[in-house]
Amino acid sequence: ISNDGLLFTNSHVVGDAKKVTVYVMPKEPGKYTDNEIKIGMVVNNSKNADLALIKLLEIPKDVKPLSLGNPSTIKVGQDVHAIGHPGDGAVWTYTRGYIGQIINNHEWSYGDGVERSAKMIIQSQTPIMKGNSGGPLLNDNGEVIGVNSFGSDYEGANYAISVKDLGNFLNEKYTMPKA
Repeated sequence: ISNDGLLFTNSHVVGDAKKVTVYVMPKEPGKYTDNEIKIGMVVNNSKNADLALIKLLEIPKDVKPLSLGNPSTIKVGQDVHAIGHPGDGAVWTYTRGYIGQIINNHEWSYGDGVERSAKMIIQSQTPIMKGNSGGPLLNDNGEVIGVNSFGSDYEGANYAISVKDLGNFLNEKYTMPKA
């Protein structure tokens, strides 16, 4: 999301880690070089918001950050796109769907004793599954409007924490850890 190597994911993806490995999409599918494997430091991690902010120690060459969309433009029925890594390993996938509902002031749990909440959750019929968590939900302009976070018992219904919550999270104070 920034030229200085900041990126978002879910808190449940990084857990309690302070340092993480980040895979940049390889030029040749499935074959990673040292240039495509980066180390990042977790600089903010909110289990309650289920969001984590990571600072890459080395910024990948030729990678353009994604812009954040405007939460007021998110509408039921609009097309959305997801990038994720379902399955084993760092598998890059793209799926397309649409927004079915916008849910305000939502609370949920993953059964781990942590109560989570968000000002705005986007429910979409975008095919995602375990492993897509932390990946972006994009609008037709390629702007991030949410972070794919959880599914449900309803066939095809998946949920993303909105860019409204991402903006609030990004404005929190955090300290860059020493590498």
